[in-house]
Amino acid sequence: MDNYVDERDYRLLENDKYTFFVLNKIMGGECRVLLTDHERLIICRSNNPFPVWIWTSDDASEEDMERAYQDLKNRFTGGDIKMAVSKTKYDASEAEIKELFSFHKVGDVTEVATLGNGEFNAAYKVTCDDGTSYALKIAPPEDAKVLSYEKRMMESEGFWYSQMHDKTDILCPKVYASDFSKKIIKSNCFIMEMMEGEPLYAMNFSDRE
Repeated sequence: MDNYVDERDYRLLENDKYTFFVLNKIMGGECRVLLTDHERLIICRSNNPFPVWIWTSDDASEEDMERAYQDLKNRFTGGDIKMAVSKTKYDASEAEIKELFSFHKVGDVTEVATLGNGEFNAAYKVTCDDGTSYALKIAPPEDAKVLSYEKRMMESEGFWYSQMHDKTDILCPKVYASDFSKKIIKSNCFIMEMMEGEPLYAMNFSDRE
């Protein structure tokens, strides 16, 4: 583990700019703790009272998380360190996604890629055998601890996308299928049009714009 960052670390965060916008800023400043292997793990902490930020690859295992905990713990003397790991994102298998697309007659899946932006729902870019790509959005698992108003957000989101698409000229994705049965994907989800674009924060608009 090194105690400096370079272009390799910033490239790791490129696919998740929104979630790790603050982490990018902290890495560029003075850090009390800074550890990275430049591949699968970045740990940094600025001065108190700011929290410890940990980035791991999307396929991080329990062993990877334990290593992050131990590496961080070894940098402090005395006291325990409490780590909070997000449990809201549903980790869908490729088999589940293929079955879902087949059940709703969307297409035969040939490729699945995780979409990095976003902090609450899981999102995947799913490509079918005709070359068409779709966005699959999955709500947090039933046992995830979320605020009460967040529990049925997926149903509301899909409904309003459909309303806007059918009844207004607002640019928004078309919803091809919604599934709230939890029979295949064990959480609410919907399949929608994949729209290319950039997050608002990445557009570098002028003050006038």
